[in-house]
Formats: sequence, structure tokens, C-alpha cells
Amino acid sequence: MAYGVIKVCNEGLGNAILAIASPCAIVGFGTLVKATPAFQTMVNIILNSNMSPYLTAVLGTAAISGITGSASGGLNITLQTLSVKLLAAGATPAILHRLMSLASGTLDSLPHSSGLFVMMNYNGLNHKQAYGPVFVTTCLIPAIVCAIFTAGAVLLGL
Repeated sequence: MAYGVIKVCNEGLGNAILAIASPCAIVGFGTLVKATPAFQTMVNIILNSNMSPYLTAVLGTAAISGITGSASGGLNITLQTLSVKLLAAGATPAILHRLMSLASGTLDSLPHSSGLFVMMNYNGLNHKQAYGPVFVTTCLIPAIVCAIFTAGAVLLGL
């Protein structure tokens, strides 16, 4: 009986450590990416483009979420980096928030995302077995929805 309890506790502890370590790795990786010269170059390119602030926000958020492999990490970094200039360019905060939230969930599930490794490991799958359907449901469909809403915001002049 005691052996069963120890086995369950060990398995639970191992799963908990994996679940805690993944977000920590994402935050650490995002901080590292933000400190690189290439990141600042990308931010400058995005900010110096003559696009609608909504399009700038969506493309920037999607790109940074894709680089970090994290929707929350990418959104956080994008807001810290671009929000003041986007608001100064005339973006409505509520619309900006919604579009950036949508955009953060587009490229965050690329094959290097640590969340995918956790999910696939938990389900006993590898990238070859699982990534096709994952890509369609977590990257392609959200990107299409985000593009539709962004186009609507831009075309309606919101």
C-alpha cells in the first residue's frame, strides 16, 4: 500500500515539475530573445513600416509569439515593446487588445513551442504524428480569424 502511494506521489511530482518548468523556460527564452540585437532590429522594422497600427500590432504580436513559442510571452513582450507607439498612432485600446490577443494565438504553436512538447509527451505522440492537426487548429484557423477581424478593423477605420 505504501509503495502505491509513493509511486503516485513520485509520478505527480514529476508531472508537476514538468508543468512548472515549461512556463519558466518560456519566460526565460522570451527575455533572452528580447535582449538580442535581432529582436530590436525586428521591432524597428515593424515600427517604421507605414501600416495601420492594428496591422502593425497583429504582425508584431504574431511574429514575437512565434519566436518565443508562447502566446502569453509573445503578447507580454509585444505590449511592453510596442503599446505606447501603437496607442500614439491612434489605435483604440479595446480593439488593439482584442486583435493582439487573437494574434498571439496564431504562431505560438510552431513546432518549437514547449507547450507542444508537453502535450505530445503527455499523449505519447511525436511531432510527425500530431503536428499536422495541431497546426491547422492552433495556427491556421486562428490566423484566418485574426486576418478577418484585422481587415475589418482597418477597413472600417476603427
